Amino acid sequence: MRSLLVAIVVASLVAGCADRWGQPAQSPAVLPPVPGAAPPPAGQDALTPLGYGSQVIAAGLVDPRALVFTPDGVPLVVEGSAASLIAVQAGGTLVPRAMGGGNGPWTGAALIGHRIYVAEAGGPLGGRILAVDGKGGVRPLPVALPGGGRVGPLAAGPDGWLYVGIAASPEDSSAAPCRPRGGGVRDRGDEGCSGTILRISPDTGAVEAYAWGFHRPIGLAFTPAGRLMVADAVAPGDNPVWQVAAGDWYGWPPAAGLLAAAGDGAGSGPNPPPPAARVAGQVGALAVDHQPSTAFGPAGQTFIAVRPTGRPGEIAFVPPDGGPPQPFVTNLIRPAAIAFDPTGSSLWTVDGGTGRLWKISKFQ
Repeated sequence: MRSLLVAIVVASLVAGCADRWGQPAQSPAVLPPVPGAAPPPAGQDALTPLGYGSQVIAAGLVDPRALVFTPDGVPLVVEGSAASLIAVQAGGTLVPRAMGGGNGPWTGAALIGHRIYVAEAGGPLGGRILAVDGKGGVRPLPVALPGGGRVGPLAAGPDGWLYVGIAASPEDSSAAPCRPRGGGVRDRGDEGCSGTILRISPDTGAVEAYAWGFHRPIGLAFTPAGRLMVADAVAPGDNPVWQVAAGDWYGWPPAAGLLAAAGDGAGSGPNPPPPAARVAGQVGALAVDHQPSTAFGPAGQTFIAVRPTGRPGEIAFVPPDGGPPQPFVTNLIRPAAIAFDPTGSSLWTVDGGTGRLWKISKFQ
């Protein structure tokens, strides 16, 4: 995979939903991909590494926030402001699968078994986790999530539990985490609470604080080995990606580390562990190749949707030995959601700047 990333130069010419693959040209990670030619306008063509190609599957999406697949491989896109779940059918047809009830935008989705779960950021009824059945019916799980903090994103854990990111509340919150209290979860009084990853049982409604010390978790994904990866939106030039362990504290707010770790009786101590990567730019989402195979590349690799400062949006790759993320798919506008299909053979992304759903595949 690393050798592939050294030559990030493929132009895939796509017209509508046509399956039209471009021929890769070699170059040492420098755009434009065709010598002497201007790169296509941002968002027109997704530029991929040597050996990969891109395809437009659908268009017309408005506010994509998350992407998940049904067990039989149908992509479902969460439309945030419309609070809806959209199924992408063959030929790119967009079919509403479920609709919200006006309680804030939908911010995440996860599949456990044959049921889809959706995160609702919060409105008059507060933040919620919703279960969507096969007929599009929506019901909230009986859990009390913290008020004031943005709810979402969402990920399905290998243990069958749902993992949800809760943003710090308020922005200048204390370093104390939101913790279960009396069967539910609530804020730590007027002082607010640090951003937290909660762990929720969809069967019983039990809820636990899994890890804390985040600012605004923006992406959650599990590796094939069962480790949770979290992308945290802190600042445009400093957005860490963590490999998270249960009970640890991850540094937010930075000035309160010693007090938080000593006073709350939990966490990794006054200093958080080092992040797996730091991302410069606006983070949009995170995905991990979840298959123990090499259908797409080395198994368990982490990819981040990001909009770097001063250049088009991209999907970046986190090197396995650490270091700055490397561009993988470039020339997007605002990649807002990424996910692997159930086979792990293709990486999909929704560009919020164009409303297009892209499929990235490896040439066979």
